[in-house]
Amino acid sequence: MTGMKPPIKELLHKYNQGTASPEEQELLEQWYLSLGTDHPARDQDSILRNFQASKQVIQAQYPKERRLYLRVASVAAALTLAFTGYYLWNKGDKVESMEQSAGIQISPGQELALYKASNGDDVNLSDIQKGKSISADGLTFIKTDEGKIELKYEETTTASQAPKMHQIQTPLGAEFEVTMPDGSAVKLNAASSLSFKSDYNQKNREVELQGEGFFDVQKASKPFVVHSKNQIVSVLGTQFNIKAYPNEALTTTKLIRGSVKIKNTLSNKELTMKPGDEVSNTGNSLALQENAHTKVDWVAKEIVFDSEEIGFIMNDIARWYNVEVVFENPAQKTITYSGTISRYADFHKVLEVLEKTGSLTFDVEGRKITVK
Repeated sequence: MTGMKPPIKELLHKYNQGTASPEEQELLEQWYLSLGTDHPARDQDSILRNFQASKQVIQAQYPKERRLYLRVASVAAALTLAFTGYYLWNKGDKVESMEQSAGIQISPGQELALYKASNGDDVNLSDIQKGKSISADGLTFIKTDEGKIELKYEETTTASQAPKMHQIQTPLGAEFEVTMPDGSAVKLNAASSLSFKSDYNQKNREVELQGEGFFDVQKASKPFVVHSKNQIVSVLGTQFNIKAYPNEALTTTKLIRGSVKIKNTLSNKELTMKPGDEVSNTGNSLALQENAHTKVDWVAKEIVFDSEEIGFIMNDIARWYNVEVVFENPAQKTITYSGTISRYADFHKVLEVLEKTGSLTFDVEGRKITVK
């Protein structure tokens, strides 16, 4: 292979032998997964020259928090073949045909949320210009110069007034962050809603979550209480994440900082969580996993699965990319995977990575994805 520098040869050899460092593996894997569908020469000399020439460009275009890579033992052989050259662009043909068959662009989610006004209108909070505000139902939504949305009350709810219910929703393919009147921040994942009454931060700090939300709660004398499926979480000041989608049997709570008391509303069982703890709520029971980890993948712009069933993984992907997922064989939903994918990766390359396990294939028709 003329014109090829020995370090690149050694890097490929180390990857194939399983001796590459995590940084070297990541560089090779992100290079592979960042390739488009243009087809340069398919010989190994050209592949390695392309890698050497584009290495610095790739690192600039794919900063650490946005890199796409997958660490799954069952795909190691497929990735080894990919980096020798031919398999790589043969699979590129398949990705291109996926995109052509889809006929539409499937993109990652965006910053978008709707306020459900009492008159039935949907107020698009994303349309507020920086430094401007809009009002509805006694609430003022202010967009700061930094692009953050802050909620303020126009008036105080008196004891004789029945409190109004407010609700903020994120549709499929969206996420959004708001700062509540007490200064607590709530970031909603796709297909989620946050409901609260107009006397929030007067008598109490209670909210209701459906879907997934990350909470950064300001310390105060009033407890911050989150009602979600089959549970109540009470805190004073802390960071935590709750995932409670109505179409999933499992509700999970992960504590990042501080202390949390969690109560199962069916069994009345209570637990106190410490940072790093994760509690799984299966309906009438609470299971505590200590020292799980303190990172919330979607907030860190990643899709992370740790021995997770593909059925749950595809639920997350469907909500974020706003697609419909159908399993041709329901038994496939229990296949487990471990790995990390950038939350902002090209959708078709996400499917391509999952296909490399050899256990799944995907058919794409518009926004409908059939798993085979």
